[in-house]
Amino acid sequence: YICYFVSQSPHELFYVNRSTLPCLLRCEQNYREIPESLFAMYLILRTNSCEDVTMDVRNSGANLIWQDGEFVDWEDAQTHVLSHALHYGTGIFEGVRLYETDEDPAIFRWQPHIDRLYQSARLHKMEIPYSKDELTEATVELLRRQNFTNAYIRPVVYRGYDKLGLNPTGCEVRVAIAAIPNLNYLS
Repeated sequence: YICYFVSQSPHELFYVNRSTLPCLLRCEQNYREIPESLFAMYLILRTNSCEDVTMDVRNSGANLIWQDGEFVDWEDAQTHVLSHALHYGTGIFEGVRLYETDEDPAIFRWQPHIDRLYQSARLHKMEIPYSKDELTEATVELLRRQNFTNAYIRPVVYRGYDKLGLNPTGCEVRVAIAAIPNLNYLS
């Protein structure tokens, strides 16, 4: 595995591989200062194979996905094979956990995740056609309808099927939110 990480300074680039990342993390004065993305990548890199961090989504028990403003059956959530995102990688996502607590289920750090999703969309010149509040309501309703108390939530924003070519201008921006229950992904 070879990864590149941008440091706190926009002019520094860290080259990290399997052997150097644990050393980099040990050198940190306080592990809480490690950016979440770097720590998550460390968890992936320290495993022996990709199989250790994969999710069995087909047999997860989830039956709904929120897609473009509607709740659709899991099997009916479709993306066209000629979607811009599939050919040119014009998609972004977040990975968020829902944890069971003594009171009610709680989404871990939802606001920073959703803020980062919108920031990534802005950087990719993608205007998300739903407000943060709408995506929050859709996520909570998706979890409620499926009675999930422990799940992995995956909001995805991507360029759809309108035209092909390097310039994505004119391709619709599509949004989907999936939730997979009882997942031990990166835990």
